[in-house]
Amino acid sequence: MTNSNDFKDDGQSWWQLARTCSGSGFDRRNFIIFIVWLNAWLLTFLAATWFARRDQGPATALSLILPIVSTLFGFVALYAYQRFLRLSDGLLRQIQYDGFAFGFGAGVVAAVGYRVFEYVGAPEMRVSHVVAIMMIGWIAGQILSIIRYR
Repeated sequence: MTNSNDFKDDGQSWWQLARTCSGSGFDRRNFIIFIVWLNAWLLTFLAATWFARRDQGPATALSLILPIVSTLFGFVALYAYQRFLRLSDGLLRQIQYDGFAFGFGAGVVAAVGYRVFEYVGAPEMRVSHVVAIMMIGWIAGQILSIIRYR
């Protein structure tokens, strides 16, 4: 196992270090497929949100179809991520699991911990804030795991 000083001494940036732990070409291909579906989900989610906020009157066909398509793309992205994990090598899978666990834990701690602040007058935490904390925690957990397993 290496310590954090080894990370600084070899002159590699965190991006170069991450690339050495990114698995095979097949793993990168599966990850790109996941990213494509994730972006499709993001774009349709943004479009659905925009149309839902824009249409103040009766719902239009587009404002009803976009949330359905967005949700379907989200499930396809989830499937693509599961496939990526299932077919990746052991080290890459462990890095992803470590990041996912860290992100989930950060979201739970933030949601439960912030609840006490709400009792003493803080504004209510929205679900989108918890999701953002989980995503940032996922990325941070992956970076920490890459450094650990390097």
